[in-house]
Amino acid sequence: MFQNVGDFLLNSVNNYPHKIALITSEEKLTYKMLERKVASFQTKLEINKGDVILLLLPNSVEYVITYFSIVLQGGIILPIYWNSTEDELRKTIDFINPTKIITNTIGYEKVKYKQEIVFIFDNVIDNNLEDREIKKVNINPDEIALILQTSGTTSKPKFVPLSHNNLIFNVINHSNSVGLTSDDNVLISLPMQFGYCNTSQFLTHIYLSSTVYIYKGKILLPNHLLKIIDKNSISVMTMVPSGLQMLLSFFKRKGTVDTYNLKSLRYICFGGGTLSKKDYQELKSLLASVDFVQTYGLTEAGPRVTSLVIKEDYDPTDVGKPFEGISIEIRDSQGQPIKDNVPGEVFIKSPGQMKGYYKSNTNIIENGFLKTGDIGFINSNGHLYIIGRIKNIIKYSGFRINPEEVEKVIYDHFSVDKCLVTSIKSSLYGEIPVAKIVLNNTKTVITETEIINICKKNLSNYKIPHKVEFVEKLDVTNTGKLKR
Repeated sequence: MFQNVGDFLLNSVNNYPHKIALITSEEKLTYKMLERKVASFQTKLEINKGDVILLLLPNSVEYVITYFSIVLQGGIILPIYWNSTEDELRKTIDFINPTKIITNTIGYEKVKYKQEIVFIFDNVIDNNLEDREIKKVNINPDEIALILQTSGTTSKPKFVPLSHNNLIFNVINHSNSVGLTSDDNVLISLPMQFGYCNTSQFLTHIYLSSTVYIYKGKILLPNHLLKIIDKNSISVMTMVPSGLQMLLSFFKRKGTVDTYNLKSLRYICFGGGTLSKKDYQELKSLLASVDFVQTYGLTEAGPRVTSLVIKEDYDPTDVGKPFEGISIEIRDSQGQPIKDNVPGEVFIKSPGQMKGYYKSNTNIIENGFLKTGDIGFINSNGHLYIIGRIKNIIKYSGFRINPEEVEKVIYDHFSVDKCLVTSIKSSLYGEIPVAKIVLNNTKTVITETEIINICKKNLSNYKIPHKVEFVEKLDVTNTGKLKR
């Protein structure tokens, strides 16, 4: 049925022309109005099939209009994080060599050195939104629709090309796995330029003909978040674990959640980090009618691989079953498949995955399986458990320490904002583990001795941090993951 991800919009226009498609703090657009704005913008935008268009716009209606204007004409979208620095943008532009850059007057200041290819969006859509025919070219659904930057924990992003088919598979399976419907109202507060928000929020809910509320501010504080849910009957939203921790702290300070009407809220999806069991249990007790959905994926896979609507005890490492059509193998260090419940490297094979990195010889696909770099296992019920990253392993005196295992113990026993277990070089041991901790607030009192004693009770001797450092902050990526 769908050949182009732009068909999601056209299908919704046909089925629900007068339904509200987009809401911001400033405007509302029906699906029909959105289609007319796309058609109007297409008259200003001359692109050819296969052109790579760098999209530098914040979360906004303009972002959506530009996105569908490009993809329906067979262009390839390269969405870039709005708060990227000028240096980051220059490196990306010089590497990708896009045909055009679409931005606004604010973004122009960062890319004006390439002014000959810059198109400024501001005030280009006619106020008289008469019916115009949408420009749509025929494409092969295996052609590239989107190039995403990876959001990994290192400073060197790669570029992931995803086809229309990759995205269509991911959108349909994500919505089915969670049970999303056209009646849902979704809140988008994460950057639309990243894989999760692009696929599992933005495209998924246009496909479903849902109503999408786009938050345009910088940081969505809990008080404002709850007002948006209340006023707009939000039923689905996604948060990173640090955002959930902020929400929990807010509820604790207020002493109640009854100030706001949250009856519409069905699902809170989260992933991309660790939410401690203690924090989850406290949140769930406060939001008893809300289902929490733990997800797993990676940009290279489109991004969704699994999801788990948590119905029983919460295990931070249990990310659920893979979508239908996705195969998962756990392999040992020699690349051989291993049995259930034994940890190894996670390999996946998905119709949603890329064929290879853009303009790169780096290959992470072996016999059709994507090498994730994650350490995990599959249990007898077919659930995937993610317990760490291979590249994060600390090599201590012949032992291998998974830092995420140590972090989980600390998160489970202490109220900390962030915890990072890393290593420092040692002439005697090779590497020794060190825990760096950001406390929840200045009134929290936790000592190094307390943390080490808990680790001694719950971990083998070689896994215990040799040192605990209390720091004011830890660096995170644009998607909230700790930088390692």
